[in-house]
Amino acid sequence: MLRFLIGLPLFVLVAPLVACEQGGGRLRGSYLEVPDCGGLFRPTRFEPFELDLEHMGVTVEGDAAIVHMSPSAKEIDEADQIAISFEGVRDLESQLRDGNEVTLALSADGTGEANLSFVLLGRCGLATTPITATGSIKFSRFGQVTGEFVTGTMTFDAYDRRTGRLLGESFVGDFDFRAGKYSPFIFYSKPDF
Repeated sequence: MLRFLIGLPLFVLVAPLVACEQGGGRLRGSYLEVPDCGGLFRPTRFEPFELDLEHMGVTVEGDAAIVHMSPSAKEIDEADQIAISFEGVRDLESQLRDGNEVTLALSADGTGEANLSFVLLGRCGLATTPITATGSIKFSRFGQVTGEFVTGTMTFDAYDRRTGRLLGESFVGDFDFRAGKYSPFIFYSKPDF
């Protein structure tokens, strides 16, 4: 066995150790009803709704960010996921450096400080209902350098953005990811031009 390991490149030996410490998260709601999960006019109710978060990607451009979380980096086009978008990255970083936690209001009508959306490609590949949230997301860390952490919690209810109809209640979630360059824990950051 030792003879086999000696011939392997160092990154092959180290990668599994690094991946084990990248973190994760979890989202849970009492229920989520997706009006067109099984096709047009074919609703599906998930009770409770649970989503393990094992992959995070963050894109920062200028003063805006999109935080994307999913159960898997593999076959991302077929996985359930949530996306959180907001502006004011510099202010967020400044407040976090001062030791404060930062809470951003989520509003289903798009008027909040941040927007949260569901994309349920794993459970409901045919769904077209835009599912969004009203509640809050709290960041305690928002690192943009490899090895730093992106950490926070969220509480919200889920709504159909088009109609305002309540689709799910009592969602709570947390996440704690270490920023990195490689899958399955990816952190992307674009420079400020």
